[in-house]
Amino acid sequence: MDPLGLSCKETTDKEHDAWLKKATAEQGIKPVAVLPVEWLVEGIADAANAIGNMFETGISAQGVALTAVALIPGKVADKALKPVIKKLDDVGPKVDGVVTNRKTPEDFIEHNGKNHQKAAAGEYNAHQLMTEKGYQPLGKTDGNYKPGETGIDGVYHHSGPPPKTSIVEAKYNKARLSKTSTGKQMSDEWITDKRLQKAGLNERERRKILKGIEKGNGSVEKLLVRNKTDGSLVVKMLDKDAKIIVKTPGL
Repeated sequence: MDPLGLSCKETTDKEHDAWLKKATAEQGIKPVAVLPVEWLVEGIADAANAIGNMFETGISAQGVALTAVALIPGKVADKALKPVIKKLDDVGPKVDGVVTNRKTPEDFIEHNGKNHQKAAAGEYNAHQLMTEKGYQPLGKTDGNYKPGETGIDGVYHHSGPPPKTSIVEAKYNKARLSKTSTGKQMSDEWITDKRLQKAGLNERERRKILKGIEKGNGSVEKLLVRNKTDGSLVVKMLDKDAKIIVKTPGL
């Protein structure tokens, strides 16, 4: 398939020379002695690199257009891609939305007060990140912030290998873990059967989690997902006292 309509059909040397002369006359550019096959070889290398980068940082309309430019030589690309770039700009937000799927505090105007809006954005974005990485929400975990409710933000299961359960706390920017009468938020002693039950987990799930925490066998991990003001998410693993151990690989 060639969704952008930019693929080249095979041409003879005569047809290629005629095309170059016509393009030169129209654009006032200096001809380049490069065959279509060579364009393709060089272009594929550039495009492959660009596509790889987009998968790392998120696909964007502008990125798609720039990748396409790598496959067309010289100033001819400007004319050939002008309508394509305009069309991609029109659909850009939809393309980006599929990849990033993040929200800001301003998206939660239904909540009164900046702190509530920030908390809602943090919880929503943390949930999106976990599900994007293949983690299945357990119990009542849905990424929806509920003002006035305290407890565990989210519990997820990942089939692995190895299989594991993740208990997640979402924080926006510099918000800190709270200190409570039952210990510091996200510490082992803070994660009680009562809080797990409130999070919607059944008895078997709760028993398995508490046993895993007690044994420290790695079947349960506690994650702090911090939503930075620039939209990035930083995930860190917490120890038994809710102190940061390390940035979590793969998240």
